[in-house]
Amino acid sequence: MARLNTTLLVLQATDIGFRVDQVQRDPAVRKAWAEAGKDTARAVSSIRRAGWETRAAWYRTQPDAAGGAWATTA
Repeated sequence: MARLNTTLLVLQATDIGFRVDQVQRDPAVRKAWAEAGKDTARAVSSIRRAGWETRAAWYRTQPDAAGGAWATTA
């Protein structure tokens, strides 16, 4: 069975940690994630509004309970 070189493993893990920290601190990466967060918030808001409009349209097209006619006029 092969043995693990723990020194090499520790060095590689340390290098990965250092690189992750560098990437997270990169101004371009921070800016891109900030823009992505804003875009996502706008998308969620748009989806929510679309859902509300769809629900409202569903209720507007419901037949009138009194006479069986449609609630909206064409």
